[in-house]
This record gives sequence, C-alpha cells and structure tokens, in this order.
Amino acid sequence: MSKALYFSLYCKDKNNVDYYSMLYHALQTLEKHAPFDFEVVVFYSTPKFNFHTYNHLGKFNLVKDFPWVNFYPSEFTKYNKDTQMHKWFNLKYVFQLGYKRVFYLDCDVIFSKDPSHIFDEYPKTFGIYHMLEGLDTPIAKVLGQAGAASGQWIIDNDTFQMANNLLNNLFDSIVIKRIELRKIAYKILDKKTADWYCTVDEQYAAQMTLKDKGIPSIAMHADAVNWHNVFEVNIKDQDIEFIDLNNTKVLHYLGHNGYLAVPKYLHTLPMQNKLKAYIKENK
Repeated sequence: MSKALYFSLYCKDKNNVDYYSMLYHALQTLEKHAPFDFEVVVFYSTPKFNFHTYNHLGKFNLVKDFPWVNFYPSEFTKYNKDTQMHKWFNLKYVFQLGYKRVFYLDCDVIFSKDPSHIFDEYPKTFGIYHMLEGLDTPIAKVLGQAGAASGQWIIDNDTFQMANNLLNNLFDSIVIKRIELRKIAYKILDKKTADWYCTVDEQYAAQMTLKDKGIPSIAMHADAVNWHNVFEVNIKDQDIEFIDLNNTKVLHYLGHNGYLAVPKYLHTLPMQNKLKAYIKENK
C-alpha cells in the first residue's frame, strides 16, 4: 500500500504515559471506520520500559489490541533528547518502509469520520500540506508569514527526498533552524510569549527549513482536521459529554486537555487529578 497514516509516540517513562492513553483512544475511534485504503504506522520511543510487554493501566496493550497497526521502534532517544522532535526524526524511516505519501497526526486526535478521503482532498504535489495559522499571531511576527500549526501534515516521498538531499539531512537542518528562530523570538517577543512559542515551535522550524529550499507550505482546511473549538464539554453527573461542533473528519484537541477527550477508563493518574479539579471548578 502506498499511503500511510503515521503517528509518533514518545513516553519518557511509566509516569509519563498520557499520550499512550490518547493514542489508544485515537486508534479506537479510527477502527470504527475500517477498512481503509492506507496503512497505519506508529513509531514509538519508550526508553524506560518495554513497549510490547507494557500493559497500560494494567490491561491495555497497543500491540495486542490493535493488530492491524504497524508498530516500529524508534532510535530517536539515542540521537536526540529534544522530545518535540521525534516526529521529524522518524519520518525518514516511515518512507524507508516504501510509502509514497504520509499523513502525520499527533496522538491527541479523535476520528469523527473516515479519514481516507483526506489523501484525495490533498493530492500528491510538490510541497507540504499544513494547517496554517493567521497573520495576526506572535508566530507570524517571528516567521514573517503564517505559521504551520503543529500536529497534522501531509507530505509525499518525492518532496521529502528532495528536501533531504538539498539539506543533506532534513532533521539536523530543522534542529538548526529551530535554534535560529528561537533567537528571533526572544528578540521581538516579550519573554512570556517567547517562552510559550518555544513549547510549540518544532513545526515552524520545519516549515521554514523547507521554505528555505523552495518547498512551499500549502493550506489544509477544517474539513480535514480541526484543531481548535472542536467540542464543548458538559459535566453531567460527573460524566463528560462531547458535542461535535464541526463538519470535520479529525478532531485535534490539545494534549493538555486529554483528560477531557479520553474516556475515563483510560485516564492515567495525572488525568484523574485534572478531571477532579475540573469537576470541582465547574460544579
């Protein structure tokens, strides 16, 4: 199969496994829409525990519960300690598997519809498809243009290989560009805003690295992935009810809000504590 839906999972240790819960729920919601005309690929980095034998919350195991997903170990942590960069490190290995087009998504997503047609809506082209932000953001001040919202992009093998060859190594070039852009951020933004920028800047570094070599960012739209205001949350007898507000295939919530988006039976201890605090504040 020539197309891949690609996830990258990083869990520092067993005390930092919120994204395991999020990916588990993402695959649960995706499975409802099978069969697909793409394969699902997960590259994982779990340096402090064995991914295959780990039973999440004592009873959930991604490998056993989703046999239709292709799981591959990543060597990311051997080469780089910047946890935001694992998705870019693994990309070349996804293409080495033989795929021609890759649709990347963060783990903090919910599939409200079959995403198969997203590949058709954004056909093969020279460039990378992103969700582009507005020109009125702090990011636009740093970049001089609309920034690419992190967590969802489509790129084809030809574009990737050209970028990798032109830059000698795309991943290393993104790391260098990220350092350059951070210096600019601290020059033109106040410290609080610059600090915030540095928590979400890997995508902007990738976007501008590609642009430097003439590879354009092309806008995706909310009919494919919607990454803000995607649901309302109501507390009813301490249960959470989601209301889909948009005609979209993929709902991309913030990982910080995973305790609201993931079912309670998948809550880690940090998620449980956040939910208790949320319920207390909203009674």
